[in-house]
Amino acid sequence: MNGQIKSAATITQSDFKGLSKLKDANGERFAAGEVFYDGEHVLSFGERLFAVPIRLLVPRFNIGY
Repeated sequence: MNGQIKSAATITQSDFKGLSKLKDANGERFAAGEVFYDGEHVLSFGERLFAVPIRLLVPRFNIGY
């Protein structure tokens, strides 16, 4: 899988520009591409392209705030 991280609560199709090129260049060898973002929901942005909340990647720790 391939991924990138975006520090924003919103995401658009243009955020997948690089992953789309990588997907097109690699065909079936491209398993999936994810953009991790500061949002709430997993969203599909086309075949094998997903926006994933960063909180699903990094567990929340109680550090006293």
